[in-house]
Amino acid sequence: GANNPVDEPNMDDELDTFIEMVFDQPATALNYANKIYRFFVAIEIDAGIAQEMATELVNNAYDYIAVLKLLFKSEHFYSICSADPDYFNGNLLKSPQEMLSEALSFFKSDLPPFVDSANPTIVEVYDHFFRFTTSFLFNRYGEDSGMKMFSPPSVAGFPAYYQEPTFDQNWYSGGTIPTRYGLGQKLVKDWNVGPNIKTRIDSVAYADYLSSIGIDVSVADDLLDEVLYLFPQEISQDRRDLIKGIFLENLSPINWSRLWKCYEGDASFCEVGFSPGNASSVRPHLDALIIAVLSAHEFQLK
Repeated sequence: GANNPVDEPNMDDELDTFIEMVFDQPATALNYANKIYRFFVAIEIDAGIAQEMATELVNNAYDYIAVLKLLFKSEHFYSICSADPDYFNGNLLKSPQEMLSEALSFFKSDLPPFVDSANPTIVEVYDHFFRFTTSFLFNRYGEDSGMKMFSPPSVAGFPAYYQEPTFDQNWYSGGTIPTRYGLGQKLVKDWNVGPNIKTRIDSVAYADYLSSIGIDVSVADDLLDEVLYLFPQEISQDRRDLIKGIFLENLSPINWSRLWKCYEGDASFCEVGFSPGNASSVRPHLDALIIAVLSAHEFQLK
């Protein structure tokens, strides 16, 4: 009643007891396991695997790292890497943030840097936290892709993670599709979020990186092999030929090899008008390759 004082110690005990009761229920662990499975594997849940994950959660006091280790070391999870269409690989649409972070990470693009992270300049802080994070990541890309970070449409979160029966299909709409399929063009060509902000993908720098780890970039198929690791499954020969054709445009593989060797410094391979080290001859082809890969429907999947 209104005249009864609150017994705070007992209230805390009751709250602890209530939480223990909830997490002691088998359905709680299974609910967590189902959500993890749907995020990493597929919408259609394998009941046996989910139950194993739920048991692991309970046995490890809900240490989700333990259950993730179980999942990621399982034969079931590695089956998603199989080219067999009966397996799950490529069965989920990536979220917009997964697409962006994967593209920037895979192609070695830097976020706005701090020359000295311990003593950043005012301009660096502004570029990093306002122009990139607020203007680009939250407002521009977040709004257009349907995933404005920390601003879901309701307290339930983003519909792609919970809304039955469509789940991840909710990432697709008339408003978000152009942004998803246009991500490569924007990152490589014309997404200007402020002066000197390294949000774009530098295709030549990526090719230089591949060369530094022993990939012969002058061989078109070797370069293509590396770039296509971005896809969750091996693609058909027709799709590979299409992407290769976009990359080479009107060049033969031999002429691409000459262009790259000229860029790397061998003047004997340089055509008239190009000098060793000049990236202008190779950049259009490398840009086209990265845009084609990031615009492919295979990149939409994980």
